[in-house]
Amino acid sequence: MSLHYPESKQILEKIKGAQRIVLNVHRKPDPDTVGSSLALSYYIQSLGKETTLVCPNKIGEEYGFLKQATKIKTVSLSTFDFSPYDLFIILDSSSWHMVADSHNFTPPSLPTIIIDHHKTNNLEVEIKLLDIKAPAVGEIVYNLLKDIGADIDADTATALFTAIAGDTVYFKHTPHPAQTFEIATKLLEKGARQDLYIQYMTSNHPLSFIKCLGKMLEHMEYDAEHKFVYAAMPFEEYETYGKPSGVKDAVANEFLQAVKDAEFGVAILEGEKDRLFVSLRSKGKVDVSTIALHFGGGGHKVAAGFSIKGEFMHSVEKILSHIRTYNS
Repeated sequence: MSLHYPESKQILEKIKGAQRIVLNVHRKPDPDTVGSSLALSYYIQSLGKETTLVCPNKIGEEYGFLKQATKIKTVSLSTFDFSPYDLFIILDSSSWHMVADSHNFTPPSLPTIIIDHHKTNNLEVEIKLLDIKAPAVGEIVYNLLKDIGADIDADTATALFTAIAGDTVYFKHTPHPAQTFEIATKLLEKGARQDLYIQYMTSNHPLSFIKCLGKMLEHMEYDAEHKFVYAAMPFEEYETYGKPSGVKDAVANEFLQAVKDAEFGVAILEGEKDRLFVSLRSKGKVDVSTIALHFGGGGHKVAAGFSIKGEFMHSVEKILSHIRTYNS
């Protein structure tokens, strides 16, 4: 049987040759990085290896339904001691900033594997499995596990289903729906808990989140000349609602592509004072990853993001001015 990826054998050899392995869950963790990292970790542990999962930000309580999610450590990777480990595996990150939430991060000098799907990934490591056609890293990890003959149990299936469902916005965005739905079906047959994904990931928001979401949607404007929508919320307003996590992503995933005649959209949230976090979503005509790259971010043609430091109004205008120039 042919392999999905020629890198699969190399990755298996590296894993088998290591004893203590550290896996990275990227900054501002989403379902794809959490689910795919956990799924690969389960397999590595089944080989008798020791795994440690690290993330620069705290993992949300909503991930508690995934086995071992509460064991993911919140650490500063810039000061983390990598010396006890003999392999570093990075999933779903296209930049060192995404890995460590720091522009000053120096990668550790140990064998490193990257498994990713972002076309903006330009990192150079020992082994790099990059599949830009995959809608989620969870799909890459599924194919990798199949390549190396790994058993996919119910816990692994649930983690991979979470990764794929999350990054495709519950199967709304995938370049090959037949393949993605086939994988999802196989995961459900293996015992993936779709019910828990829905319960904790889509139906578990506090009222403050809903109210903050509504307020951000009130800020949405349509630029008819350049055919895009945007919504920007300042820190003081965000703070009023208790700074609920996930608001920007909800606006981006559910509403930016829903506006008639808009080709793409921009969600801007001042999540910290004088630091803006930006998500871009496109209907397909505009490649928003090029916009994100201009500001030091990255992503895909239809979904990308970046962060920028500076005073709120000045930064918003800087972002919109570039977009209008880009899309004129």
